Amino acid sequence: SSSSLGYDVHADFKVAAQTPAFISVRESGSSDTGGAHPNPVQAAFVFDRKSGKLIALDDLFADPDAARKALANFAHDTLLKKLMANAPKPGEGSPDAIREWKSNMLQMLDGGTKPTTVNYSVFVVQAGTAQDAPSPGLMLIFPPYQVAPYVNGTQTVDVPASTFAKFLKPAYQGDFTAQ
Repeated sequence: SSSSLGYDVHADFKVAAQTPAFISVRESGSSDTGGAHPNPVQAAFVFDRKSGKLIALDDLFADPDAARKALANFAHDTLLKKLMANAPKPGEGSPDAIREWKSNMLQMLDGGTKPTTVNYSVFVVQAGTAQDAPSPGLMLIFPPYQVAPYVNGTQTVDVPASTFAKFLKPAYQGDFTAQ
């Protein structure tokens, strides 16, 4: 879908997961607006089969703020371990450069995992082991630049239902399994 302005958008939609209660669709692609590299497009749409509506993450929870805080803590800790594993080692740069890398990384991670609605707007309800099984949890999706530099790409965090089960609305409690 090019135009005379030289903009290009590529999008790919895939059913990421299905459970008896939810269908999760993931969109990935890029839009090229003439910058240094294309802007990544990462989105997800979760369809609640019972209500027949698309839902946002907050719609799952009786106390969305508390749920987002629990998700944020889990995501931050998981991503910190993952990103620190890629930290430059002593000898791969000056001590100052390594300190600066860590400081910048922590700043991006802290900002990108704050428990705001926007930071947790892209998610998928994971599929269970069997077609009719409840979901074991959520996959949180963080587009490039949100929690880490562009080179790190999209980051995902699988959150087990046990992390957020107590915050679910009664209507959704049977749709997840906290095993």
